[in-house]
Amino acid sequence: MPDAIRITDYGLPLTDYHITWLQTGAQIGGTEMMNFRTWCGLNQRGVRVHITFLDEPGPVSDLYRAAGCEPVHLCYHQRPLPHIWRDLHHLFASQSPDIIHIFGTRANLLGRIAARRYTQAAVICGQRSVGSGSWWPRYVERAASRWADLYIANSHAGARWLAEQAHVPPQKIRAIHSGLDADPFMQAARGQIRPSLPIPPGTPLIVSVGNLRKVKDQQTLIHAAHQLQQQGHTFHLLLVGDGQRRAALEQRTHDLNLHSHITFMGRRADVSAILADADIKVLSSRSEGLPAAIMEAMAAGLPVVATAVGGVPELVQDGVTGLLVSPDDAPALADALAVLLDDPLLRQQYGRAGQQRLLSHFALPDKVAELEQAYGQLVNRG
Repeated sequence: MPDAIRITDYGLPLTDYHITWLQTGAQIGGTEMMNFRTWCGLNQRGVRVHITFLDEPGPVSDLYRAAGCEPVHLCYHQRPLPHIWRDLHHLFASQSPDIIHIFGTRANLLGRIAARRYTQAAVICGQRSVGSGSWWPRYVERAASRWADLYIANSHAGARWLAEQAHVPPQKIRAIHSGLDADPFMQAARGQIRPSLPIPPGTPLIVSVGNLRKVKDQQTLIHAAHQLQQQGHTFHLLLVGDGQRRAALEQRTHDLNLHSHITFMGRRADVSAILADADIKVLSSRSEGLPAAIMEAMAAGLPVVATAVGGVPELVQDGVTGLLVSPDDAPALADALAVLLDDPLLRQQYGRAGQQRLLSHFALPDKVAELEQAYGQLVNRG
């Protein structure tokens, strides 16, 4: 959006308003990193946003501090709920926000009730993951949508879920894709990761980035890797991330005798360097919103093999920038990976197309401007 049509066209400049984000957790994850990047973009445009986490401090808290923001933490797991409620009351009273934008199911439930009780703020609920199968997010939205002025989904799939599954009135729903600053991934130097891996030169490197949780379904990916091994394909798989499923996944890797084909990398701060040395990005999730991990891989010029869940098809164009398969289908996942393992030129073709799509459709400044416009329209609507 050009500077000539900034938010002043809808009323007061957005810089005159007080905006609070209430987020659930401060651990490294797709939503948390997308939010941080968006916050930086708003901050650069002069829009000041106060950050509050429902949970305890984590690595993302440090990112905000380094960027000049001191986040508040309500320490949900360490304190009684009445104390959390009291602090939300004090927080909203002291900040007097005009907009409260909430992310995460727990934060959304507590935050919107407190916002309605203690403020006159416009309440925005952020919608990220889609189709987890759990009943209670749908129940929360059906019961509490009357306390929200606007829902902002970061995918069209998320917007459809709100309308069709949670029965949120369509006029309350807006889809704004998340954006990414591609430069760190496009400019990352090659050759920083491969020398540390126990693989021969030229071995195709497949990378999966995500928390090791059931919904990410790395177990199906490991079974697909086993099929590739049985078929005689040369490859090495990097699992970047950590979580509650790590021990079980390591045991499964051992049981299938895949230790020479799979490396568990743990949480890493050098994902851009890992992607720079990779050949294929894979995502095996059962549920997603608009995955930051795929956007980062596209920025790095990698072809993507992913499950067609949530907003993934809005990123990955099947047969153009990558290949899409059904979730929970190890043979299909292995077959798609095999296509790219066997065809280096196709990998390059898909990777270039994906990078161009990322730059043209998901540039961070464009998405920050859309969000700023949505904020301005909401608070100046009369």
